[in-house]
Amino acid sequence: MLLRESTRRKPDHTALIMDQRKLSYSQLSTAAESFTTGLHQLGVTRGDRVLLVLPNVPQFPICFFGAAYLGAVNVPVNVLYKEAEVSFRLKDSAAKVIIVWEDFLEASLKSFESTPSCEHLIVIKTKGDFVPNGKNTHDFNTLMAAGKNDLEMVYTGADDPALILYTSGTTGIPKGAVLSHFSIFYQSVLIPFDGKGEDTHDRVTIAHLPFFHVYGLFNVLCASIGMGGTITLLPRFEPGKVLEVIERDKVTDFAGVPTMYNRLVYHPEFSNTDLSSLSFCGCGGAPLPVELAEAWEKALGVKIGEGYGLTETGSGVSTNGVDHVEEKIGSAGKPMWGTEFKIVDDEGATVPQGEKGEVICRSPGMMNGYFNRPEANAASFNNGWLSTGDIGYLDEEGYLFIVDRKKEMILRGGYNVFPRQIEEILYEHPAIQECAVIGMPHDSLGEEVRAVVYLKAGTTATEEEIRVFCKERMAAYKYPRIVTIREEELPKSATGKIMKRLLKGE
Repeated sequence: MLLRESTRRKPDHTALIMDQRKLSYSQLSTAAESFTTGLHQLGVTRGDRVLLVLPNVPQFPICFFGAAYLGAVNVPVNVLYKEAEVSFRLKDSAAKVIIVWEDFLEASLKSFESTPSCEHLIVIKTKGDFVPNGKNTHDFNTLMAAGKNDLEMVYTGADDPALILYTSGTTGIPKGAVLSHFSIFYQSVLIPFDGKGEDTHDRVTIAHLPFFHVYGLFNVLCASIGMGGTITLLPRFEPGKVLEVIERDKVTDFAGVPTMYNRLVYHPEFSNTDLSSLSFCGCGGAPLPVELAEAWEKALGVKIGEGYGLTETGSGVSTNGVDHVEEKIGSAGKPMWGTEFKIVDDEGATVPQGEKGEVICRSPGMMNGYFNRPEANAASFNNGWLSTGDIGYLDEEGYLFIVDRKKEMILRGGYNVFPRQIEEILYEHPAIQECAVIGMPHDSLGEEVRAVVYLKAGTTATEEEIRVFCKERMAAYKYPRIVTIREEELPKSATGKIMKRLLKGE
């Protein structure tokens, strides 16, 4: 509905910019409808899952909205994933189709070939000729050309699933958070308009946050399309290019994680670039250092509004320093429209104001649940309240402060890294007997991934060899940059559990 409604209101307005290429809303909608017809010809119907392995290019929204027009469920995944990571999500979601950008074809093709339940692979190529690899491998451009745009959009209800975004729980096993059509509407229309239901002026949003992540998907792509704004696309974050595009396209809205702001502020061209068009800057993914926020505001005269949210909540549930919420340094802010927080103890009882406990919340934009994970749903929900796994407190004015993570997740540069996943890879190394993965403080990334290992007797391995071993088997943001080989076994509790907190001080 987002794209069609904005097309109805602003058919000739620019929806997408990709360097010199521009697409109006009517052109984008027509392309999405052509893709809808192409998917229909492949047998895709309401409720079928469609896996997207795409960077921030025009084909992403074309495929995303095209699949949604059929009532299909989009499953965006990280383009940096290796074969095993793509395969798991392909099989777990029981996706009928996988769509991949040419630069990331190798891992997706292997995953497709090893997953009989996935019926079609669609390849988007911009370089060279398309060479089919099997009868069920299709060229995106050919599929688009065959579309007649004569299909009626499938009606979907508010609670019907719209997409599955993979996250991980305490076990580190990826779980698909099922988000509804109303989740998208809530985050991309209701929240930006603050309940007013109308936009007041044109906005230009820069899209360097990946669309396969909830932050970029909801708060950039869907929010901008819902407002009828313009998105200027960047396939990846490069600070020099970001500065160039902000000046060139007169960007008004910028969303990023702290590491992005850090790299921009200290880029040599920062002070030489005209950034006067910026009027809204948002930050999420990690706490924003005070000195960085102050440096940005001093240079540009624009405050950075912070937010807090989860994949399970459909992005943000609180905001700080945006619209009616006065900024409070160090806080995650106050609940967004329709959202509630509670701080509870281990028994689920609400703790007194100011005391620390687990943050639980409920929101209209919250997920329907984890895909095919009834046990995880039972553990995560209690009478409509979602356990976040974060430790925090509420002050006397109702501002939320996050002080720790209950889980052992590492937050590296805005990306969630789960130690168990890396430890399982480390244990595949023939020389490793024991290992533990922990987060270490890092000035610009927030945390860096560190692996501490103990080798088997009679074996040898260097720290660099172990680092390369991991790098070859997982996405680039996950592998441990720091590897420490201990001469003695890792410290353990009386029950035999490795005591990671003792390793952090070494």
